[in-house]
Amino acid sequence: MIAPHVAATVMIARDTPSGIEVFMLRRSSRSAFMPDMFVFPGGRVESQDAGGEALAKLAGTLPPLDASCVYAAVRETFEECGLLFATSIIDAGALTAARVQLLAGGLTFAAALDALETRIDAGALRYFSRWITPPSEPRRFDTHFFVARAPANQAAQADARETHDGLWIAPREALARSAAGAFALIFPTIKHLERVADFDSIDALLAFAAAKPIHTVMPVGDDRQGVAIPTALEGVW
Repeated sequence: MIAPHVAATVMIARDTPSGIEVFMLRRSSRSAFMPDMFVFPGGRVESQDAGGEALAKLAGTLPPLDASCVYAAVRETFEECGLLFATSIIDAGALTAARVQLLAGGLTFAAALDALETRIDAGALRYFSRWITPPSEPRRFDTHFFVARAPANQAAQADARETHDGLWIAPREALARSAAGAFALIFPTIKHLERVADFDSIDALLAFAAAKPIHTVMPVGDDRQGVAIPTALEGVW
Protein backbone atom coordinates (compact mmCIF):
# COMPACT_ATOMS: atom_id res chain seq x y z
CA MET A 1 0.00 0.00 0.00
CA ILE A 2 1.28 3.46 -0.93
CA ALA A 3 1.62 5.75 2.09
CA PRO A 4 -0.14 9.11 1.55
CA HIS A 5 1.79 12.38 1.50
CA VAL A 6 0.60 14.89 4.08
CA ALA A 7 -0.78 18.00 2.36
CA ALA A 8 -2.57 21.25 3.21
CA THR A 9 -5.12 23.26 1.24
CA VAL A 10 -6.82 26.60 1.92
CA MET A 11 -10.28 27.64 0.80
CA ILE A 12 -9.83 31.42 0.69
CA ALA A 13 -13.13 33.30 0.73
CA ARG A 14 -14.34 36.87 0.40
CA ASP A 15 -17.71 38.52 0.88
CA THR A 16 -19.45 40.17 -2.09
CA PRO A 17 -22.91 41.80 -2.42
CA SER A 18 -24.16 38.57 -3.98
CA GLY A 19 -22.54 36.19 -1.47
CA ILE A 20 -19.29 34.37 -0.83
CA GLU A 21 -16.66 33.87 -3.50
CA VAL A 22 -13.66 31.53 -3.25
CA PHE A 23 -10.31 31.83 -5.00
CA MET A 24 -9.42 28.98 -7.34
CA LEU A 25 -6.53 28.20 -9.65
CA ARG A 26 -6.12 25.98 -12.71
CA ARG A 27 -3.22 23.57 -12.41
CA SER A 28 -0.74 23.56 -15.28
CA SER A 29 -1.50 21.30 -18.24
CA ARG A 30 2.07 20.02 -17.83
CA SER A 31 1.47 18.90 -14.26
CA ALA A 32 1.94 15.19 -13.58
CA PHE A 33 -0.93 15.34 -11.08
CA MET A 34 -4.39 16.75 -11.84
CA PRO A 35 -3.43 18.70 -15.00
CA ASP A 36 -5.89 21.46 -15.96
CA MET A 37 -8.00 20.91 -12.84
CA PHE A 38 -9.30 23.89 -10.88
CA VAL A 39 -8.21 23.67 -7.26
CA PHE A 40 -7.79 25.64 -4.06
CA PRO A 41 -4.22 26.77 -3.24
CA GLY A 42 -2.24 24.07 -1.48
CA GLY A 43 0.34 21.33 -1.68
CA ARG A 44 2.53 18.87 0.21
CA VAL A 45 3.92 19.47 3.66
CA GLU A 46 7.69 19.64 3.16
CA SER A 47 10.70 19.38 5.46
CA GLN A 48 10.98 23.19 5.57
CA ASP A 49 7.52 23.35 7.15
CA ALA A 50 8.61 21.56 10.33
CA GLY A 51 11.12 22.30 13.07
CA GLY A 52 12.00 25.21 15.27
CA GLU A 53 12.52 27.81 12.54
CA ALA A 54 9.05 27.22 11.10
CA LEU A 55 7.39 27.09 14.52
CA ALA A 56 8.98 30.41 15.46
CA LYS A 57 7.25 32.05 12.49
CA LEU A 58 3.76 31.14 13.74
CA ALA A 59 1.77 33.58 15.87
CA GLY A 60 -1.72 33.43 17.32
CA THR A 61 -3.91 30.46 18.13
CA LEU A 62 -3.02 27.37 16.13
CA PRO A 63 -5.72 25.12 14.67
CA PRO A 64 -5.86 21.73 16.46
CA LEU A 65 -3.34 19.79 14.37
CA ASP A 66 0.39 19.64 13.65
CA ALA A 67 1.88 23.11 13.19
CA SER A 68 3.70 21.99 10.03
CA CYS A 69 0.34 21.71 8.25
CA VAL A 70 -0.53 25.30 9.13
CA TYR A 71 2.89 26.53 8.01
CA ALA A 72 2.63 24.58 4.72
CA ALA A 73 -0.89 25.89 4.07
CA VAL A 74 0.26 29.50 4.41
CA ARG A 75 3.47 28.91 2.43
CA GLU A 76 1.67 27.21 -0.45
CA THR A 77 -0.97 29.94 -0.54
CA PHE A 78 1.71 32.61 -0.81
CA GLU A 79 3.62 30.72 -3.49
CA GLU A 80 0.60 29.86 -5.62
CA CYS A 81 -1.56 32.97 -5.39
CA GLY A 82 0.47 35.66 -3.60
CA LEU A 83 -1.77 36.04 -0.55
CA LEU A 84 -0.04 36.04 2.83
CA PHE A 85 -1.78 35.48 6.15
CA ALA A 86 0.47 37.79 8.16
CA THR A 87 0.41 39.47 11.54
CA SER A 88 0.99 42.90 10.00
CA ILE A 89 -0.11 44.95 7.00
CA ILE A 90 2.55 44.67 4.31
CA ASP A 91 3.35 47.04 1.47
CA ALA A 92 2.06 45.58 -1.79
CA GLY A 93 5.33 46.17 -3.62
CA ALA A 94 7.38 44.49 -0.90
CA LEU A 95 4.99 41.53 -0.86
CA THR A 96 5.28 41.07 -4.62
CA ALA A 97 9.08 41.40 -4.56
CA ALA A 98 9.39 38.78 -1.81
CA ARG A 99 7.19 36.37 -3.74
CA VAL A 100 9.21 36.86 -6.93
CA GLN A 101 12.41 36.06 -5.05
CA LEU A 102 10.81 33.06 -3.38
CA LEU A 103 9.57 31.58 -6.66
CA ALA A 104 12.98 32.18 -8.26
CA GLY A 105 14.68 30.27 -5.46
CA GLY A 106 16.42 33.30 -4.02
CA LEU A 107 14.59 33.11 -0.68
CA THR A 108 13.10 30.43 1.50
CA PHE A 109 9.63 31.14 2.85
CA ALA A 110 11.08 31.68 6.33
CA ALA A 111 13.57 34.19 4.89
CA ALA A 112 10.76 35.94 3.00
CA LEU A 113 8.87 36.38 6.28
CA ASP A 114 12.01 37.82 7.86
CA ALA A 115 12.50 40.22 4.95
CA LEU A 116 8.89 41.38 5.30
CA GLU A 117 9.34 41.71 9.07
CA THR A 118 6.23 39.69 9.81
CA ARG A 119 5.02 36.33 11.07
CA ILE A 120 2.22 33.95 10.11
CA ASP A 121 -1.19 34.76 11.57
CA ALA A 122 -2.17 31.17 12.38
CA GLY A 123 -5.45 32.37 13.85
CA ALA A 124 -6.63 33.45 10.40
CA LEU A 125 -7.09 29.81 9.40
CA ARG A 126 -9.91 27.54 10.54
CA TYR A 127 -9.40 23.79 10.26
CA PHE A 128 -12.25 22.48 8.11
CA SER A 129 -11.72 18.85 7.11
CA ARG A 130 -9.34 15.96 6.51
CA TRP A 131 -9.52 13.80 3.38
CA ILE A 132 -7.32 10.80 2.54
CA THR A 133 -6.97 9.36 -0.96
CA PRO A 134 -8.15 5.71 -1.14
CA PRO A 135 -5.43 2.99 -1.23
CA SER A 136 -6.42 2.05 -4.78
CA GLU A 137 -5.05 5.33 -6.18
CA PRO A 138 -1.44 5.56 -7.49
CA ARG A 139 -0.94 8.98 -5.85
CA ARG A 140 -2.21 9.37 -2.31
CA PHE A 141 -2.56 12.43 -0.08
CA ASP A 142 -3.61 12.96 3.51
CA THR A 143 -4.97 16.46 2.98
CA HIS A 144 -5.95 18.93 5.67
CA PHE A 145 -8.39 21.58 4.42
CA PHE A 146 -8.59 25.04 5.97
CA VAL A 147 -10.91 27.98 5.36
CA ALA A 148 -9.83 31.62 5.72
CA ARG A 149 -10.93 35.13 4.94
CA ALA A 150 -8.87 36.75 2.16
CA PRO A 151 -6.24 39.09 3.64
CA ALA A 152 -7.18 42.76 3.34
CA ASN A 153 -5.27 44.99 0.93
CA GLN A 154 -3.76 42.07 -0.99
CA ALA A 155 -4.42 40.91 -4.56
CA ALA A 156 -4.52 37.23 -5.51
CA GLN A 157 -2.69 36.17 -8.66
CA ALA A 158 -1.66 32.74 -9.99
CA ASP A 159 2.06 32.04 -10.10
CA ALA A 160 1.87 31.34 -13.88
CA ARG A 161 4.09 28.27 -13.44
CA GLU A 162 2.33 25.55 -11.49
CA THR A 163 -1.00 27.36 -11.61
CA HIS A 164 -2.86 29.58 -14.08
CA ASP A 165 -6.20 31.33 -14.56
CA GLY A 166 -6.69 32.37 -10.95
CA LEU A 167 -10.21 33.66 -10.33
CA TRP A 168 -12.73 34.52 -7.66
CA ILE A 169 -15.89 32.54 -8.19
CA ALA A 170 -19.11 31.80 -6.33
CA PRO A 171 -19.19 28.14 -5.24
CA ARG A 172 -22.52 27.48 -6.97
CA GLU A 173 -21.21 28.99 -10.19
CA ALA A 174 -18.13 26.77 -10.05
CA LEU A 175 -20.35 23.74 -9.53
CA ALA A 176 -22.65 24.76 -12.39
CA ARG A 177 -19.71 25.26 -14.76
CA SER A 178 -18.32 21.89 -13.71
CA ALA A 179 -21.64 20.16 -14.38
CA ALA A 180 -21.63 21.75 -17.84
CA GLY A 181 -18.15 20.39 -18.53
CA ALA A 182 -16.48 23.81 -18.57
CA PHE A 183 -14.69 23.82 -15.21
CA ALA A 184 -12.74 20.67 -14.36
CA LEU A 185 -13.01 19.66 -10.69
CA ILE A 186 -12.09 16.53 -8.75
CA PHE A 187 -14.49 14.91 -6.29
CA PRO A 188 -13.10 16.37 -3.01
CA THR A 189 -13.16 19.90 -4.47
CA ILE A 190 -16.77 19.44 -5.58
CA LYS A 191 -17.82 18.26 -2.12
CA HIS A 192 -16.10 21.20 -0.41
CA LEU A 193 -17.70 23.69 -2.82
CA GLU A 194 -21.09 22.14 -2.05
CA ARG A 195 -20.57 22.73 1.68
CA VAL A 196 -19.27 26.29 1.31
CA ALA A 197 -22.16 27.17 -1.00
CA ASP A 198 -24.58 26.84 1.91
CA PHE A 199 -23.20 29.97 3.62
CA ASP A 200 -24.04 33.56 2.71
CA SER A 201 -21.23 35.22 4.68
CA ILE A 202 -17.66 34.46 5.70
CA ASP A 203 -18.49 35.13 9.35
CA ALA A 204 -21.05 32.33 9.26
CA LEU A 205 -18.67 30.00 7.44
CA LEU A 206 -15.81 30.63 9.88
CA ALA A 207 -18.11 30.14 12.86
CA PHE A 208 -19.28 26.83 11.41
CA ALA A 209 -15.69 25.71 10.78
CA ALA A 210 -14.65 26.62 14.33
CA ALA A 211 -17.45 24.53 15.85
CA LYS A 212 -17.69 21.51 13.54
CA PRO A 213 -16.07 18.16 14.38
CA ILE A 214 -13.37 16.83 12.07
CA HIS A 215 -14.17 13.41 10.63
CA THR A 216 -11.52 11.84 8.41
CA VAL A 217 -12.99 11.11 4.98
CA MET A 218 -11.68 8.37 2.68
CA PRO A 219 -13.90 8.16 -0.43
CA VAL A 220 -15.19 4.75 -1.51
CA GLY A 221 -16.19 3.29 -4.85
CA ASP A 222 -19.73 3.89 -6.06
CA ASP A 223 -21.45 2.16 -8.99
CA ARG A 224 -23.32 5.31 -10.01
CA GLN A 225 -20.80 8.11 -9.43
CA GLY A 226 -17.52 6.20 -9.46
CA VAL A 227 -16.62 7.55 -6.02
CA ALA A 228 -18.60 8.65 -2.96
CA ILE A 229 -18.32 9.67 0.68
CA PRO A 230 -18.93 6.74 3.08
CA THR A 231 -22.63 6.68 3.99
CA ALA A 232 -22.00 7.28 7.70
CA LEU A 233 -20.14 10.52 6.93
CA GLU A 234 -22.45 12.00 4.30
CA GLY A 235 -23.61 15.41 5.47
CA VAL A 236 -21.65 15.32 8.75
CA TRP A 237 -17.98 15.44 7.77
